[in-house]
Amino acid sequence: MKSPTLSILLVFCSGLIFAQPVLNFEKIRADGLTNDYIKCIQQDKSGYLWFGTEEGLFRYDGYNFLALKNLPGDSLSIANNNIEYLYPEEDGSLWVGSRGGLSWINTRNLSIRNFPAGQTFTVYSLVPANDNNFYVGTSTGLYLFNKLSGLWTVVKSFPPNIFIRWICTDGKKNLYITSHSGLYRLGLTDNSCKHFDLPVISVLHSMTSQICHKAFLDERGILWISTWNLGLLKFDTKSEIFSASALSHKQDRSLEYFTSAYDLLPSPNECIFYANAENGLSVLDTKSGKYLRYPLGWDDLKDLPDRVYALFRDKSGILWIGTENGIYKNDPHNSRPAKIDLFLADEKEKGVSGLAPLSILCDNDSLWWIGTYQGIFLMNPADGMMKNISKQIGVLTPKPVTNIWKDDRGYIWLTIGNQLIKIRDAGKHESKPEYRTFSDPSITSVMYSVLLDSRKRLWIGTHSNGLFRFDFASGKFIHIHSDVIEAFNKNEIRVIYELNDSTILVGGDHTGLAQLNPVTGFFRNELILDSLANLRDFSVNALANDEEKNLWIGTEGNGLWKTKGNLEYLAHYTIRNGFPSMNITGITAARNGHIWLLTEGGVLDFNSHNSKTTIYDKESGIRNLYSLFAMTFSKAGDLLVGDMGCIHVFPENSKPTNAGRPEVLITGLKIFDQPFPIGDNKPIELSHDQNYFSFDYVALNYTHPARNHYAFKLEGLDENWHDAGTMRSVSYANLNEGEYTFKVRAANGDGVWNENPATIHFIIRAPFWHRWWFYLISMITVFAIAVLAYTINRNQLRAKEQIRNRIARDLHDDIGSTLSGINIFSKLALQKLGTDKEGSSQLLQKINERSAKTMEALSDIVWSINTSQGNMSQVLARMLEYLGEVAEPLNIQYEFIADPAVYGLQLDIETKKEVYLIFKEAVYNASKYSGCRSIKVEIRKENGIIMTVTDDGKGFDIKNIIPGNGINNMQERAAKIDAKIKITSEAGRGTEIRLLFPLT
Repeated sequence: MKSPTLSILLVFCSGLIFAQPVLNFEKIRADGLTNDYIKCIQQDKSGYLWFGTEEGLFRYDGYNFLALKNLPGDSLSIANNNIEYLYPEEDGSLWVGSRGGLSWINTRNLSIRNFPAGQTFTVYSLVPANDNNFYVGTSTGLYLFNKLSGLWTVVKSFPPNIFIRWICTDGKKNLYITSHSGLYRLGLTDNSCKHFDLPVISVLHSMTSQICHKAFLDERGILWISTWNLGLLKFDTKSEIFSASALSHKQDRSLEYFTSAYDLLPSPNECIFYANAENGLSVLDTKSGKYLRYPLGWDDLKDLPDRVYALFRDKSGILWIGTENGIYKNDPHNSRPAKIDLFLADEKEKGVSGLAPLSILCDNDSLWWIGTYQGIFLMNPADGMMKNISKQIGVLTPKPVTNIWKDDRGYIWLTIGNQLIKIRDAGKHESKPEYRTFSDPSITSVMYSVLLDSRKRLWIGTHSNGLFRFDFASGKFIHIHSDVIEAFNKNEIRVIYELNDSTILVGGDHTGLAQLNPVTGFFRNELILDSLANLRDFSVNALANDEEKNLWIGTEGNGLWKTKGNLEYLAHYTIRNGFPSMNITGITAARNGHIWLLTEGGVLDFNSHNSKTTIYDKESGIRNLYSLFAMTFSKAGDLLVGDMGCIHVFPENSKPTNAGRPEVLITGLKIFDQPFPIGDNKPIELSHDQNYFSFDYVALNYTHPARNHYAFKLEGLDENWHDAGTMRSVSYANLNEGEYTFKVRAANGDGVWNENPATIHFIIRAPFWHRWWFYLISMITVFAIAVLAYTINRNQLRAKEQIRNRIARDLHDDIGSTLSGINIFSKLALQKLGTDKEGSSQLLQKINERSAKTMEALSDIVWSINTSQGNMSQVLARMLEYLGEVAEPLNIQYEFIADPAVYGLQLDIETKKEVYLIFKEAVYNASKYSGCRSIKVEIRKENGIIMTVTDDGKGFDIKNIIPGNGINNMQERAAKIDAKIKITSEAGRGTEIRLLFPLT
C-alpha cells in the first residue's frame, strides 16, 4: 500500500519562507509494528533501524518490523517493554534503556543480556565515561555502569534521587545533565556539581516548571534544551546564562505552539527540528530566530496526531519522526517533481480542481492550453488558474479534448469529441476567438490520435471508426479502408507515426503495428512485430523515436519495444527490467538517452544507455496513476505531465538523488525450511544430507525499499551472477559435497549497485562413502574379497578334486576289486561248467553276490555325491530303507527313531557320505556277527546330531578285542568329519555305537 504524503515548507538560513524545497513526509506502513507510540529511534552499525515503544522494541529493515519484547519469566528477553533510550556501540551491539534498567543486544543473532541494578528505575540516557564504563542517567539519579562486570555504582558527586532525562558531554571536563529539577553541570576533573534553575519567561508563564527533556551541545558551546513548558531554551556554557530561543513579545500570539518540546535534532543550515509534544513538528532557524510550526494533522492526513516524541536522522540523511500514531519519514533522496496545481477561475474557493489534462500545449510563458474531459481550458502557469473557453468555440456540452497543436501559421487545432476545430485568435481569449469546426457523419466516435506529416497531411485516428485523412483544401475527411487488416476499419486507432516519406505506422486496440503508404493510401500486406512479439493482435499505445533514430513502441500488456529505424528488432523491456507496469500509455524521448514513459505504475525515466529506471509514483507525489494522459515539453525544455488536478514539472536536467550504495546483509539460512544459525564470519559446515537450503538477504536502503534490486551467485556452482529482481531469498537443492561461497549484492531503486557483496562460506561434507579412508577400506575389502573368492574357488576346486579322487579310489577299492573277483570267478565257472556242475554253481552264486555288492556300492557312491540329496530327511529315508533291507531277511526286529528337529537340517557331501557309511557299517556288523534279535537306531539333535545304533546280540569285551576293519573304518570315517564315535559293548549284553557329529 502506498503511503500518503505531507508537504511542509521549511525556514532556511535567511529566515524567509520559500516555496522550494518541499519536505515530503511519508507514513511507514509495514507488518510487525504492534505499538504506535514511538519514544526513541536509533540505527545500528549494520544499518538496521530500531524503534522503542511503550510495548516493546522493534527492528526495521525497510520491509517489515521484528519485535523484541519482555516475556515474563524469560531472563533472555529484554528487561521491560517500555523503551526509553537506545545507544548503538561501534561493535554493532545495542544498549537498551527501559523501565526495567539496561539491556544489551547482539544485533547479529539477537541474543540479549540484562543488567539489573538491585533497584527499580528507568534508564533515560547514557554517555561513555571510558572504554569500559558508562555514565547512566536514570529516574533515581546518576550511576557509573561497568560493561565488563555489570556493576552499578552511584556517582556520589551528583545529588541523589534526581530524575535525569538526558546527559550531554563536552568531551573533556563536564557533563551537562537535564532533569525534572532543572539543569546540572558535573565537573569530571574536580567532581564539582552545579545546579541551574530554568529562567522565568513572563510572556509564557508566571510560574516556571523545571522539567527538562533532551538536549544537545553545538559547536559554539550553546546547549539547546527541550523543556516541558518553556519550549526550546538555549544555555551558553561559557557565560552560564539561559535565554529563550528567539521568543519575543512580538510572537505572543504564537507562543502557545512552541512551549512543550520533547526531542530535538540539529539540521543543516543551522536549523533545529524539535518534537512538539502537543503541537506537532516545529522548526527553528537559529540565525533569524523564526519558528515554523507544522502540526502533523493537515491536508489528507487527518488521522495523524499533533504529538511528536522522537526525531532521528539516519546514515543516509533520511529524517525519521516518532509520534503517538506511528512512524513518519522525510526522505531527501525521494526526488519529487514540482507541480502546478490547477484551479478553476470561477471556483477557486473550492480548492484544487479534480480535472486531469488529456492534452497540453505550451503556447507561451503565460498561456497554456489544457484539454480535459470537460472541454478546453486556457491556463496561466504562474498560478494554475484555468478558464473554460469551450462554449466560446461552439462546444456547448462537455467533450474530451484529446489533441492540441499549433501549426506554422499560428493556428491552434483541437480534436474535441468527434470534431476538429481550428482557432485563429488564440492570444485574445478574453474575447470570443475566431474558429471553424470540421466534422463528418461517418465519424461518430472521439478523434483519438492525430499526425501532421512532413508533407502537411493530417491523419486522424478515431476511437471506433478507423483511420481518416483530413483534406485541408476541401475540409473533407477521407476514410482509409484496409482490405488487409480488417481491425483498422472498426477498432480505435491510438497512435499514428511517420517513419519516413513512404511509410506511416498505425497502431491501436488489438491491431498490431501496420504500415501505410501515405501516397497510395493503402496498407501493406504485413504486420510489423507480429512474429517478433509472437502475438497476432497486440495493442499499440505509443510510438516515439530518440536522438539515435531508434523507434520505441509502447504496448498494452507487452511492455516497451526498441527497434531500429528500419524496424529491425533490438530489445524488449518489461517488469524484469524494473518497470512497475507492462502497460505503456505514452512515450517521449529526451536528451542523453532518456526515454520518458507513462504507465499504470507511474511516470518512468528510462535511461536507454544503462537500462536504469527511475520511477515516480504516489510516493513521489503522483496523485492518480490512472490519470496520466498528457505529456509534453515546455518552452524551457522541462517535461510536463498531467495528473489529477495538477501538472507535474520535471526539470530537463533532473537527476536521481538516491546515489547511496545499499548495504546488503545475509539475514538467515534455512535448511529444509528450518532456521540454521549463522556464525560470525566462520565457515558453516553441513552434512551431505543437508543439501536443501535457502538464504534470506536484505538491502538496508530506506529510499523506496520495495524497489531495491538483487543479484546473487554461488561460487562453486555458478559462473555468472543471477538477477533476482526484488526477491529477497534464494533456494538450492541437491548440491554435491564441496566448498561454496554464497554472494549477494544489491542496487537501490535508481539502479546504483553496491559492488561489495555480502558473503557466506559453507562446506558440504562428503558422505562417509566419499571419504579417502572409505576408499582405502573399500579397496582393502575388495582385495580381501577377491583373495577370499580366489581361496574359496581354489578350495572348491580342491574339494572337487578330492571328491573325484575319492570316487576314483572308491571305485578302485570297492568296485574294482569286486569286479576283479567276478572276472576270476567267471573264468573258473566257465572251466568247470562241463565237468563240475556243483563247483560252477557255487562260483556263479559268488558272482551274483559280488555283482549285488558292486551295485550297492555304486549306488552309495552316486547317492553320496548327489547335492540334491543333502537334506537330512533324505538321509534318514535311505538309512531306514537299508535297515529294512538288512534286518527283514534275517527276521531281526528293528526300530528307527528320528527327532523331528533333525528332518530340516542340511548336510554337506562329505558328512552325509561318512555318516551314512558309519551307519551301514554298524548295522551290517550287528546283523552279521552279533546274532542279535533286534536293532534300534535313534537320531536326535543335541549340540549337533547324535546317532545311536544298539543291538541285543552277544556283544564282546571291548578291552580284549582286537579292532578289525569294521571298527577301524568307522573311527577313520568319524575323524574325517570331526565327529566323535563311542563303541560300548559287554559280552552277552549287546553293543551300542554312538556317533556325535557337528552341523555344517
